[in-house]
Amino acid sequence: MNRGVQPGSTIGGEFRLGQRIGEGGMGTVYAATHLPTGYERAIKILHASFSMDARARERFEQEARIGARIHSDHVVQVVAAGIDGPTRTPWLAMELLEGQDLERHVQQRGAMALGDVAQVTGQVVHALSAAHDVNIVHRDVKPENVFLSRSRVVGVPFMVKILDFGIAKLRTRIRAATLAVGTPGYMAPEQSQSSADITPAADVWSLGLVVFRMLVGYPFWLATVEGSGMPRLWREMLVDPLPTATERASEFGRSGLLPEGFDDWFAACVEREPSLRFPDARAAGRALDKVLRRAGVNTVAPTAQLSKAIADALDTGDELDWDGFETHAPVRGASTEARDVPSFTQAQTTMPAQGSNSLAPKTPALTHRVSFREPGERVVASAPEGDTLLDVSLNAGIPHFHACGGNARCSTCRVVVLQGRDNLSPRPPLEQRIAERRQWPASTRLACQARVLGPCMVRRLVSDPNEANMADMRRSTQSRVASSCSANVLALRLDGIDEVLAEGFPDDAVHVLERAIAPLQELVAINGGRLAGIEGTTVVAAFEPDLEGMRRAVRVALRTPARIRALNPYVIKHFGAQVGVTVGVGTGTLLEATTPEASADPATRDRVLMGAAVRQAREACTLAHRGQVLAPVAAIEGLELELGAELHAQIGAKSVTFVEVLDFAKSDVVFLVQSSFDRLGGKAPAFAQDFYDDLFERHPAAIELFEHTDMARQQQMLMDTLALAVRGLDDFAAIEATVRELGQRHVDYGATLSDYKHVGGALLATLQRYLGEDFTPEVELAWREVYSTLVRTMTTSE
Repeated sequence: MNRGVQPGSTIGGEFRLGQRIGEGGMGTVYAATHLPTGYERAIKILHASFSMDARARERFEQEARIGARIHSDHVVQVVAAGIDGPTRTPWLAMELLEGQDLERHVQQRGAMALGDVAQVTGQVVHALSAAHDVNIVHRDVKPENVFLSRSRVVGVPFMVKILDFGIAKLRTRIRAATLAVGTPGYMAPEQSQSSADITPAADVWSLGLVVFRMLVGYPFWLATVEGSGMPRLWREMLVDPLPTATERASEFGRSGLLPEGFDDWFAACVEREPSLRFPDARAAGRALDKVLRRAGVNTVAPTAQLSKAIADALDTGDELDWDGFETHAPVRGASTEARDVPSFTQAQTTMPAQGSNSLAPKTPALTHRVSFREPGERVVASAPEGDTLLDVSLNAGIPHFHACGGNARCSTCRVVVLQGRDNLSPRPPLEQRIAERRQWPASTRLACQARVLGPCMVRRLVSDPNEANMADMRRSTQSRVASSCSANVLALRLDGIDEVLAEGFPDDAVHVLERAIAPLQELVAINGGRLAGIEGTTVVAAFEPDLEGMRRAVRVALRTPARIRALNPYVIKHFGAQVGVTVGVGTGTLLEATTPEASADPATRDRVLMGAAVRQAREACTLAHRGQVLAPVAAIEGLELELGAELHAQIGAKSVTFVEVLDFAKSDVVFLVQSSFDRLGGKAPAFAQDFYDDLFERHPAAIELFEHTDMARQQQMLMDTLALAVRGLDDFAAIEATVRELGQRHVDYGATLSDYKHVGGALLATLQRYLGEDFTPEVELAWREVYSTLVRTMTTSE
């Protein structure tokens, strides 16, 4: 509780606090009296622990700002807000509600009647539709945030109010989700991905789960009911086949409670791909209204409680077109005919029969139309009968994962069949075993085993457009003759891979390991190190044995956890696990060898890493917790670092003291620039666009220089140039010639020193907007230094 804020005290000079009526993660709610008018209000006070937290204050204040934009009586009204002078405490004054939240109501009374569900849902839809109309996404729709308030309107039994718009977001060109925000049991899958654009479809996912809770009396996810924990919940939400609402209700012994057609409605709410859900709350509300009317529910009375849009649809007798909720994007590589025909047609071509001469009769060979529903588009391919779906997709240029090489030993090539399931070959024994083990529905197939017998439409279930052509790391390790040298060594132990192995298949685990190794390999390379080997789930990297080599090793060690965290949305979505990393540092002798070449079976020969440096690094990994970096005290002497606790270990006959490395004590320009650039993550396109908007605003004369330029390509060139500079900071001589060449091109364009000044200003301003609180004075200084070096190189002759 904030000091000076208690029952009986006055807040904001106008509100006298009464009894405490509630408490949440960020604030405490009191009943209060508005002294000038005598009105009873609710006052929300920000917890003292958050008062100095800028992000917490912003979220708190946002509740007032966003609520004012939403024109619905079903959103709690914020009537005043401010910061109390004497206590410096942020506060909100809201209408005082009497009643209980929906979660408590269901817990006390169980499943709700269809008529009550219709009334509650209609009001929830009204609030969310009003929010979606002004591009606001709630992001935390759940029963606890649906409040059943005593009504003040004659003939209306209750009034629904939606609470907590504090984490809602305005949708802008900048991607909306910077943090995974929401309640896991009701949060849409894309909300766990920091680079995802959170659309109204996220609220639709939550709405479907809330309606199921009302109708059945249980949460949809078994992990929530059983208290099984987050790993199980993630698997249910993101990996395992989703049962129908009826099937799940039957598991709870609640058969017969769901109206006819509800399964289809619910499935359209909880599609894992946002573009396949209802696009917003209004569309979902209209569809549910149709289902309830067919079940005999009078959703019109009382009309004032329903969304006006739904009421209008009822009055006009509009029928819901379920197909209308799928967004049909242009078809890549297909004719206009293929783009417009709504049903599948079989095409035939003629080819010479095998073993015949040119005068022999022609035998028709069947080809079929196979559509791949990809994010944002549909790819249509012409597939010879008998080809596997994996062959068809790879031939069409779709980056289709197949970690085991297409041999039914993993699940990374799995697809869901959207249409034409009977036009694929039956599951062969290998696929059948996997399907039974994972309890796949009939619509989930392994692309490497499903052969095309007719037209069909499918969608990949494991996909990542950013890393589509990742090389197979298992084939990159080459044999070498034995060698010994002094080195600084990092052991980067990846945790969480075994969870994938235990729940899935070996090749799934290898696929995740490859995904994790790829960014580490790049990180090591741009800091002057090399990948010495991969031992199980531990990556071993080597650096020069001097102080600068250790500095570079520490840079990699401190940046590695963030790189791995950035991978987790992908791993959670497709495999229901999280990957973490523990880092150990060692120094001394590094021995690299292979098992004897005289081995009877060359396939058994493998890399061997030994020596004091490797042993120290491994021991540090054993002592450390996930996310920690441990190094021998003696190895980091001469580096100015922020250090944590010390730990002691016996390695053979030698006692070694390790210490936790927290950060660089003094600004390390390379580390600050590289680590801050990492934080831009998947925001690069928006960052580049905002940079040029800023540049043109502060320097209008530059607009004509780009008058005939493809700006999308120009923006990509900007990010490529920044990435080149950031990667080359540790060895600037290696990129100096490229930077000078770039400078010469700018001279040809007529660029002047004044232009560079404006570019620098726009770059720093855009970095500040995107990095927020992470754009510290030290980070700004580091970027200024790097930019100055680039400009000097670009404008100075050799």
